[in-house]
Amino acid sequence: MAEIESSVQERINNGDMPGGILRIHMESPRSADHPKKASIYERTVVFGDKALQPNVEPNSEDTIYDLASLTKVVATAPSIMLLQERGLINVDAPASQYLPAFTNSAQKAITVRHLLTHTSGLRPGIGYKGWSGYDAGIATACKELPKQEPGTKFVYSDINFILLGEIVRTVSNKRIDEFALENIYKPLGMVDTCYNPPLEKTDRIAPTQLTDGAMLRGVVHDPTARTMDGVAGHAGIFSTIADLALYDNMLLHEGRYGKNLKRQLFKPETVRLMASTQSPAGLEAQRSLGWDVATGYSSPRGDIFPPGESFGHTGFTGTSMWIFPKEGIFYIFLSNRVHPDGKGNVLGLQRILGTKIAEMKNLFSE
Repeated sequence: MAEIESSVQERINNGDMPGGILRIHMESPRSADHPKKASIYERTVVFGDKALQPNVEPNSEDTIYDLASLTKVVATAPSIMLLQERGLINVDAPASQYLPAFTNSAQKAITVRHLLTHTSGLRPGIGYKGWSGYDAGIATACKELPKQEPGTKFVYSDINFILLGEIVRTVSNKRIDEFALENIYKPLGMVDTCYNPPLEKTDRIAPTQLTDGAMLRGVVHDPTARTMDGVAGHAGIFSTIADLALYDNMLLHEGRYGKNLKRQLFKPETVRLMASTQSPAGLEAQRSLGWDVATGYSSPRGDIFPPGESFGHTGFTGTSMWIFPKEGIFYIFLSNRVHPDGKGNVLGLQRILGTKIAEMKNLFSE
């Protein structure tokens, strides 16, 4: 733990981020079947400051962070999977079945699974010039055509999740912000997790980057999501370390949550789909339904735990989480590395955290 804290502090001293929060959770292997008998280690460490400009503000455990692309796995992917559980979505059906404007002949080969695994053939982003508002963003995304045959190549794409967020709306008749709040956050007791956080929470929010002469604080950093009124399938969620720990703990226990894990949010088989490789056969990059398993973006897994046995995700603003079901571990690291000027970097730190936590697990097991 001392080595972990030293590594984080070194990045703060180097100006790679103003501060951050780390949550580590470890359980004995038998805890999944016998939660009352689990041996549990849990630690939360707060580092540095949440703001440097216009004034220095110390960080605290209840700081709210812009999650950036963690939105994909905290809002959109789980919403899609809940709708699949309810028989309202088939992940192997054409996405056009749920998107009335996505019906070009080239688009019809793209399935919901292709969108979830970033194998749709769509380019990384739609840009944010020349349009404004949620509906205009969806209309722009629905005009995109694949650059290669769906299912043949992994290309990480925000467009995939913009479309998935709209699928949630067309199927449930609720926009992704409403659906996720009612079906995921409220049941789990995630009280600070939302799009477009209320003004009364602004003082708790870690600012991101100086943009157009103003410091973004409580306004999503991602420019495409910002142009979509702050609500999109790929970015826009704000949350705290405590809320995300509730969410990850539920996933670690195959959908169970609450006192003695007696309540069920997802079916166990649904969580297994999110935890295991679901990419088309033959691709080197391994993605599950929404999550990263083993790709070039998997630095939070570290160098010790083998690929293919865990899942997680990162966010552009300096956020990450990784879950190791077989080991009984999850960890979350939140930072605003883009504050104040967008020049911070936590990629190397993410790998160090994953590696050191694996070494901690070895000591914990002994």
